[in-house]
Amino acid sequence: MTHRFLVNLMLSFYDCSLRLWHEHTTIGFCTQLCCEDYVEETCYSQSTGQAESCAKISDGGCPCPEGQIKCGAVGGYPGYCTDVCCDPWTEETCYSQYTGQPETCSSFADGGCPCPEGQVKCGAVDGYPGYCTSICCDQSIEETCTDTFSGEVKSCALFTDGGCPCPDGLVKCGVVEGHSGSFACSTFLLLRRFSLA
Repeated sequence: MTHRFLVNLMLSFYDCSLRLWHEHTTIGFCTQLCCEDYVEETCYSQSTGQAESCAKISDGGCPCPEGQIKCGAVGGYPGYCTDVCCDPWTEETCYSQYTGQPETCSSFADGGCPCPEGQVKCGAVDGYPGYCTSICCDQSIEETCTDTFSGEVKSCALFTDGGCPCPDGLVKCGVVEGHSGSFACSTFLLLRRFSLA
């Protein structure tokens, strides 16, 4: 998703907000260009971000910059411009690790987008190819242990072994059968224990 698209999307929301706010008045509103609601799309300049023309939604709306294509059109929404348009029901959009821009489409049936070196696919279910992570834990029997500060996945810990250890100064709380209760690592019990001593 390009910066230009996000800017245009925000401008469109702003225009819509103005129109909705003025729906209950008779004085109208000031704008650079007045396109017909639900019939036309407001097209913005790539260089200035200013509204410069109207394009009929039935004709596909505003043209895309060179090298991009329209994607996501549905009903009265003309879609958005992007480098790659993937089928959201059967394909995953793969993004560049360096630019964050969409590069290719990868079929769910083939496992979706490949992971960066050193990572593995995790959490795949029917219709969802999963996500990339450094370690993939079995969520039915293991807890995913993360670094307290960075949030980076560090290891897996069996529920039967008590799950992930708490950081220094915290104690395990709220343990129930089949779950380690580590989401409830808390200073409360530790402080309460000291106060009762």
